[in-house]
Amino acid sequence: STEHFATLVNYSTRRATSQLVLRIHLPLKRRQSPSEEIMDIRMQVSTPEDTILAKLRWAQLSGGSERQFGDALRVYEVQFEKLDGDYLDNWTKVLNIESIWKRLQDEAIII
Repeated sequence: STEHFATLVNYSTRRATSQLVLRIHLPLKRRQSPSEEIMDIRMQVSTPEDTILAKLRWAQLSGGSERQFGDALRVYEVQFEKLDGDYLDNWTKVLNIESIWKRLQDEAIII
């Protein structure tokens, strides 16, 4: 079985310290966004669908992390019209996260 996790990098500037998710490792490997340059570093950026799936999986594996769930919910709400719903439905079954996926859909506020 493939592990499901994200690689986090901490970076600091004079103004702030933040974490950046560099890559989400899921067995699905959906399309990756074209590489982007962030802070003079070229990197691949995860699609909104894969970010949602990873966050929901983390929430489930951690026993119900509201932070991870909230992150997934916000991505879902902001990207709703652009999301591939069939892809998300399929992979929530594969990853066995259907109940938390349903909760996300029920709680989402789509404007």
